[in-house]
Amino acid sequence: MNIQRFIDLRVSASSAALLVAAVLASPAAQAGRVDLLATPPDITASVDPNLAVSFDDSGSMAWTYLGDKRPYDDQAWSGPWRCAGVIDAEVTDRSNPASRAMNGVYYNPNITYSPPLFKDGSSFPQADATLTAVWQDGIAANRPVNGVGATGTVSYANNPDTPADASASGRTNLMGTKPATGTDRRWDCDANGATATNGTGSNPFAGGGPYYYRYTGPSFVDASGNVITATLYNTANWTAVAVPASQYQNFANWYAYYRTRTLAARSALSRVFGSLGENIRVAWQTIWPKNYNGSHAWSVAFDTNTIISNLTDTNNTGFAAANNFRTNFFNWLYQVGARDGTPDREATQRAGNLFKAGSASTLNLTNPYFQPGIGGAAGRELSCRQNFHVLVTDGYWNGTNGNVATPSPQVTGAVDLPRTGNGTTGTLQPFNYSPSDAESRIYWDVKPNDYDKSLANVAFSYWANDLRTDLDNTVAPYFPDKSTNLDGTGTLAAGADPASNKVVFFNPANDPATWQHVVQFMVALGIDGTLRFPNDFAALRGPSGTGAKSWPTPAADQRSAVDDMWHAAINSRGAYFSASNPTELVNYLTEIINSILVRRSASTALTSSISTLTATTQGYAGGYDSSDWSGFLFRRGFQANGQPSDTIVWDAGCILTGGQCNATNSNVGGGRDPNSRVIATSKGTTGSGGFAFRWASLSTAQKTALNKDGTTGATDAYGEKRLDWARGVRTQETSTNPTLRRRSSLLGAIVNSRPKYLSAPESDYKDDYWPAGSAEATSTQKYSNFVESNRTRTPTVFVGSNDGMLHAFDAATGAESWAFVPNTVIANGRMTKMTATGSTALVPGVDDTAVTADMFFGGGWRTMLVGSTRMGGRGVFAIDVTNPAIGSEGTLASKVQWEITGGITPGFDNLGYTYASANTARVRYNNKWVAVISSGYFPKDTTDPLYSLPAASTDQSSLFVVDMETGALIKEIRTPAGITSYGLSTPAVAGPDPIVTTVVAGDLAGNLWRFDLSSADTAQWKAELMFKTYTGLTDIGKLPISVEPILFRDPVADGIWLFGTGKFLGAEDRTNAGVATQQFFGIRDYGAGSTNYPITISQLVVQDMTQSGNDRSLTQLPVPASNRGWRFELDERAGERDVVSALDIDNGTTALLTTLLPKGDDPCDPGRSGSIMIVNAANGGAPDRPVFSNGSTQTAIGVVGRFVPGGNGESPIPISGSPSLLDLKGGGGIIITGLTGLTINDPYWHRGAWRNLLDKL
Repeated sequence: MNIQRFIDLRVSASSAALLVAAVLASPAAQAGRVDLLATPPDITASVDPNLAVSFDDSGSMAWTYLGDKRPYDDQAWSGPWRCAGVIDAEVTDRSNPASRAMNGVYYNPNITYSPPLFKDGSSFPQADATLTAVWQDGIAANRPVNGVGATGTVSYANNPDTPADASASGRTNLMGTKPATGTDRRWDCDANGATATNGTGSNPFAGGGPYYYRYTGPSFVDASGNVITATLYNTANWTAVAVPASQYQNFANWYAYYRTRTLAARSALSRVFGSLGENIRVAWQTIWPKNYNGSHAWSVAFDTNTIISNLTDTNNTGFAAANNFRTNFFNWLYQVGARDGTPDREATQRAGNLFKAGSASTLNLTNPYFQPGIGGAAGRELSCRQNFHVLVTDGYWNGTNGNVATPSPQVTGAVDLPRTGNGTTGTLQPFNYSPSDAESRIYWDVKPNDYDKSLANVAFSYWANDLRTDLDNTVAPYFPDKSTNLDGTGTLAAGADPASNKVVFFNPANDPATWQHVVQFMVALGIDGTLRFPNDFAALRGPSGTGAKSWPTPAADQRSAVDDMWHAAINSRGAYFSASNPTELVNYLTEIINSILVRRSASTALTSSISTLTATTQGYAGGYDSSDWSGFLFRRGFQANGQPSDTIVWDAGCILTGGQCNATNSNVGGGRDPNSRVIATSKGTTGSGGFAFRWASLSTAQKTALNKDGTTGATDAYGEKRLDWARGVRTQETSTNPTLRRRSSLLGAIVNSRPKYLSAPESDYKDDYWPAGSAEATSTQKYSNFVESNRTRTPTVFVGSNDGMLHAFDAATGAESWAFVPNTVIANGRMTKMTATGSTALVPGVDDTAVTADMFFGGGWRTMLVGSTRMGGRGVFAIDVTNPAIGSEGTLASKVQWEITGGITPGFDNLGYTYASANTARVRYNNKWVAVISSGYFPKDTTDPLYSLPAASTDQSSLFVVDMETGALIKEIRTPAGITSYGLSTPAVAGPDPIVTTVVAGDLAGNLWRFDLSSADTAQWKAELMFKTYTGLTDIGKLPISVEPILFRDPVADGIWLFGTGKFLGAEDRTNAGVATQQFFGIRDYGAGSTNYPITISQLVVQDMTQSGNDRSLTQLPVPASNRGWRFELDERAGERDVVSALDIDNGTTALLTTLLPKGDDPCDPGRSGSIMIVNAANGGAPDRPVFSNGSTQTAIGVVGRFVPGGNGESPIPISGSPSLLDLKGGGGIIITGLTGLTINDPYWHRGAWRNLLDKL
């Protein structure tokens, strides 16, 4: 059940509109920082997951050895090996048996023992490095609540055992510290495991001091790798090693914070959870209920009053988190003690029951599905919220069977899995569970017989049952592993639904469940079962027969109970971890948290598949599969009624990848040879060109960037493999244990980049346009010659994708011609993050729409492409695509004109994330062809290492004017100080053909800026405030302008700029609640320096919009010369906003407008509604003749459009670009592709407007 998305995409020409729309912006306090998402907000409705944490507070957690018995033979711990963290600490090669764990809780010199963290992320103090006064329990001594004093009643114990005289209350929260006698730092590691001793016990070193043992004897493994225990456990083969003084600080920290199982585990949890905040919801318990048998006063257990919320502190439980919630979690963690047995099964059942809680009437934080409202909206239950449980335990489960409810269903019985959607009438799952299917053997095969109250059955029951049958089943399925064979090999066909393949469906790495359920993560501390973890996984999952293994029947206090933990994780589609030391525990807990956050759902079923026509009536549409963010680019025809054909001619993603293509129902062959692909990158410096995207060609800085792990950022030696992966080499992703991320397609997700179709030159320049003496005028190559010589150049489709590349595809065949990797996505780490294994989150890359234009420099005409990266980075680049059929990497590298990166390229510190930020122009200054680039957006949150927020960007915006030939900055034009401005939109250009004298752009504060570029002297270039949508400072940002203004004809002024207000960029834009009423405006242009500026709202004529049914009407009031323009409010539906730029459909007199209305702030049920309207651009009212030629009421004068109700199916409402229009064979009207029953009257569609239309898209 993968979720596929088609994006509203075009193959038309020239300037790209800003890919955003509108909703309430924060007041001025938020200036400069914008809530941004990598994908459109209505298809990126991430829901914070629930995480229940169960912590083991059994008595064995107080022990100073890990594993109740020593490893390899299950004998008692007596002997020097008890004081060895690993067999030989001088061996660090993980493949060497001597590096294996021994007593993982004992001091290991290869581990850095960092103190635990306080709730704010700051560190507990370092322990006493002199070793004369080390805390017995550093957590108890330093915790902010109920801390014990620096002095206490117990003696300092210099032995790893828990001292008998320090545990009078039966708890491990010791009473404090007391220095040893005098200067004695003698450490007694009793080889016989005797109880604690104080003072001057025996020590192998005359000077005393701490030490550990290491194995120094002969090989202790046989030819098969099995441990020879008689050799290993021979005291003569072990040697004591003194801890050097340089490690005393590390040793002291180990003693104070990691010496026992509970100290180590709680220190590790504090370090992992110290980094968590608003993106995950947490509840916690100990495995024992509070005050059980009169003890366990520290314990808490899940019940009907349990609050689960984001791990933050707040003073209002009606919002994101409960009061002092974070404080309470850490205070609990710091005080957990240890006593009695290990009732892991009961604790797991309490966690499962927590997620059965809640109802439509319990709308508070005791309901795990409740979500507080945003901006004053009422809260609601979220049916797509995911549930996870983490159990951290040190031993084999036990306890009274009578306290364990018999789970149902169990792995030995058949189960009809819950439906998707409505639990009664929704869609059936493609497969049900059967205990006889080979694909599901890993769940049901238990020998000699199943145990009904096993932890595995408990976990299975909370996965297979719908825990809230009153909620729709809308949890997002999770398919990171699409291998089609039980041995982990085989590849799912590109575009195929992974849920439709039985092996994929029952693969324990995947979770196809759409119903409310619990995924279990089991963390065992240093204990092994009868099975070899993880080596036996293949034998457990594979076919029955020779070599196959089964789960053992579990029993309390036996090693089979550890196998049962692994089985429980498998049965719930979670994961099992065995941590042999504190570092592994921290790493595994971090991996669990990352896995949970990766699974956060992009909860939507919206699919929008709309394309515009090329000259041969073929359209191109791009999109993506959200299960792994793979992409596709379709070529398709159109039906006689103008709707897209169901037949897909080709899918460029399939052709690039090879194999079976689901979109075309055909096998496309072996795919593109990675070595034959033509790929280049830039040198990352202005005007310096590029080079081949091959390891030998990269700069040192690029190699350094690629040599970093995509998850941790740590330096490794995988840079060349990552580059090969990006080129299409699949060796590192197709193995059983892949080292780089698996992909179903080599083409990354096409999310916000609309395909750009290029064939013959199309700028329509006249040979006599050019100023006398200019290069264009004096050149022997005229524009007409250029058009003629390039009339038959290879038609090409350019599209950016989130694999970090701009792709050029042959428009006829779908084959990739070449690709370009901006240095920006290498330098900021995006390229390495894309390769990280286990990650299914979208990593933005080249996610913006390219702009192409014909221009003259370097002695001739050429066609230039200007691209940008949107959320992929702060980058803009230019490539010469005069001949788009580039056949070699050397040629492509030479066509890379320049690249600019904010924060790297000098002069561009104020360049933010480039959301459709570029346009092109010809200016008077030195007769230059230039790119005009808006400063874009600076996000509130980002992990981009190149991200920084210049101080000026919090209250000023910039327009960068860049030389198209060299990439050099000609001038940065700042908006005036003292006027709040941030988030500049796509710049619109205007002027007497072919010279651009004026650039106009809006900003998210609600200003409309006019940049005067009319002078040949750049010192005269300036920005002036043309119009503001607000009246007072408190209204700044309520009517943001995020679209490109479009210039129309006006009978009074030089023209009239038409635009709407709003934004649709981030999570906060999903809601309609509290959104100011957005508007459309027409603002007259009075030329540079006019005393009419700044125009205010009070100077505009107001048209009135009404709605009857779904038909919309506007008044037709005139706009006198004394007024400065017009406006009308979108007041029929709360939260309605402008999404895209207006479209000129009648030679500058008539505008087609669209609006967006998000379905709501429920991320589990997204969608979009909106309207399509046609207005008189001069007055903003209804045209003076019927707009539409069909419908009983739509043909009346005054009716300007239709409101289109939303849904989760195909929608003609775009969130970028413009709607798709199709001329019905030269007459009879114009239809909007995807919208039936609405035809624009033919008189509004002029053949002369077609080129104008293309230029505006």
